[in-house]
Amino acid sequence: MCARRPNHFVQPSMAWPRPLISSTAVGKAEDTRIGSAAQPFSPFWFTVEPQDTLAIRGNSALLNCSAHSDAATAARIEWKKDGTFMSLVSDERRHILPDGSLFFNHVVHSKHNKPDEGTYQCVATIDNLGSISSRTARLSVAGKV
Repeated sequence: MCARRPNHFVQPSMAWPRPLISSTAVGKAEDTRIGSAAQPFSPFWFTVEPQDTLAIRGNSALLNCSAHSDAATAARIEWKKDGTFMSLVSDERRHILPDGSLFFNHVVHSKHNKPDEGTYQCVATIDNLGSISSRTARLSVAGKV
């Protein structure tokens, strides 16, 4: 898989509050900025994004994801399934690997229970910088139900 160079940049809070210019008694413009100075743009991109995947019922599966930034802090990776953030804290079948990929110990799929099949998206966040969302990927499950 090819690493994708950043095609967008994240800027923290658009440098709010923005400078307010006021006139002084002698008629000169004065910068009355409040808060911290504007921070420069920081490159932040996915090096690997999830791909559509066909898993076999009962087997393991992997959706890859990894993000990179020039910031000092590493990105925190979370996953969405069908548009909703997943809670993986007490999930014994699925967990996020150190590189951010989502690993399924064994894929569950039956006639009335298809908890793993769906659309997934990786979200990378760096505090004080922002978040980026990957492309969506479909996990389909094969096998007799």
